[in-house]
Amino acid sequence: MSVIKEKALYPSIKTWLENLLKSNFPKKGVYTYNTSSIYLNNFIQDKNWISLCPEYVAYQIKIDILGVLIEKDKIDFILVEVKKTKISLKDISQLIGYSKVVRPLHSFILSPLWISDPVKILFESYRRYDILNFFENRKIKVCKWDTDKKDVDFNYIYPNKPLLEFIR
Repeated sequence: MSVIKEKALYPSIKTWLENLLKSNFPKKGVYTYNTSSIYLNNFIQDKNWISLCPEYVAYQIKIDILGVLIEKDKIDFILVEVKKTKISLKDISQLIGYSKVVRPLHSFILSPLWISDPVKILFESYRRYDILNFFENRKIKVCKWDTDKKDVDFNYIYPNKPLLEFIR
C-alpha cells in the first residue's frame, strides 16, 4: 500500500458514517462533519447547539469526523478517529479519553493498516476488550478501513460484533 495522508481518508469516511447513520437512524436528523481542525466545544458553539449540549464547554478536543443525530431537543454524537498508521494503544487511549468526556452514542477508530502488534496481542491472546469501554455498555469499535471499497472491512473489527450494537 502506498503512503496515504490521513486527511485524504476523511471524505470517504465521512460519507461512510453518514450512510451508516442514515440507514440506522431514519427518523433522526443525521449530520456528519470533518472537525479535525476545530475544537468540538467551538464547533458546538458555532452550530448554536449549546442548549442541546450544556457540557459543551468541556469538550476541548479535536475529533477527526463527527456524526450528529438530532431529534427534537436531543442531540447525540458519534466520534470517529482516523489513523494512517497501525492503531496503537496510544491511539485507543486518546479516543477513550475523548469518549469519556463526550459520552458519544458510538465511537470508532479506523485505519487502513489495521492494528499494531501489541494491540493485536492484547485482543487476540488476552481477550482484553475491556480496555475499549468508555461509558455504560458502550465500547470503542476498532476497525480496519478498506480504502478501495471505502468501507469498514468487516473481517477486521474489535470487538467482533455489529458496528451499531449498543444503543439505537
